[in-house]
Amino acid sequence: RNREKCFKVRDDIMRTTGNKEVHCRQCDLSDFDSVVSFVSQHSKGKFELDRIDGVVHNAAVMDSERKVNKDGIESTLATNHLGPFLLTELLLEKLKAQSDPVRLVFVNTNIIKLSTNFNFANFNEELQPKEPISDEEKARPKEWDGYEVYKRSKLGEAMFAKDLAEKVKNSNISVTMADPVFAHTNLWPHALPHFLFRWIMHSFLWSFSFIGGSTKRAAQPVLYAVADPEMEGKNGVFINRDGLAEQEWGENVEDEEARRKLWAGSEELTRLPDRLSDLRRSIEILEIEAKKNVEVTKNLVSDKQVPSHEEIEKKKKKKSDEITKAVETKPVPKSTFIYDLP
Repeated sequence: RNREKCFKVRDDIMRTTGNKEVHCRQCDLSDFDSVVSFVSQHSKGKFELDRIDGVVHNAAVMDSERKVNKDGIESTLATNHLGPFLLTELLLEKLKAQSDPVRLVFVNTNIIKLSTNFNFANFNEELQPKEPISDEEKARPKEWDGYEVYKRSKLGEAMFAKDLAEKVKNSNISVTMADPVFAHTNLWPHALPHFLFRWIMHSFLWSFSFIGGSTKRAAQPVLYAVADPEMEGKNGVFINRDGLAEQEWGENVEDEEARRKLWAGSEELTRLPDRLSDLRRSIEILEIEAKKNVEVTKNLVSDKQVPSHEEIEKKKKKKSDEITKAVETKPVPKSTFIYDLP
């Protein structure tokens, strides 16, 4: 979402590894049209990828107040679950078509096991109006709790990852969930409404980074999941933050009926069938444009073919005859120069 931050990380990776093939591409997971555009760009055209080796779903937000995207979807849910859901579903056709294996990694947390249930009755995390009328409105919370909404959104992502792992069994796709250590990032303080609370959380996280909660350590489970040879062929695994061991997904994630309801609701809120059709049309347009460009290039090459010796001689003789005729029929002024052009 933030191009400046992406450029800084890219430059750091290039300096550290010497790899120059590191690129930044913008995608706002809370904006579903942006997700469609991102997938389209990497499916055909200038930025087309011949294969994808891994996808890491790392984006997450935790807001101190309720916000919605342009489609009216609550932004925490959109960024943490629905965006990754849509991005993955739109990529699946391309991933299944390639022969190379691909690892999908969802960065999550074991807090989803702490008294968390997905609220299907209030999927979009709406608050109670000032004068509630229906029982549905009365059942909504009166105040915003960013932490609880965050937990439910990450539970939704975990349920999707678990269901996806079941659906892609025995294919070239593997799904893993990785739990990074509690680290010093900007995620938590943004959920706190009061400046003093935010300052305290920043201070706590800064101190915690010195006893092992660094972002470098937090990245280890993610890198292990997406790149380590030991994870080759493993699917449906939830990696613990400690010792890179496997851990249980939790009862709520294992609930197949709840996962089915979540998948159906996610398809509806993201308008997956419509956006999948939009993606296919976009790819078709890019393919047509690519063919046109190829034809134009062929024509240009054809027009610029080197003429034969006979053709050159004929052009020279024709030009010479034209000049001779012009000189014979019309006197040349003193101020005019005549060049024998090839």
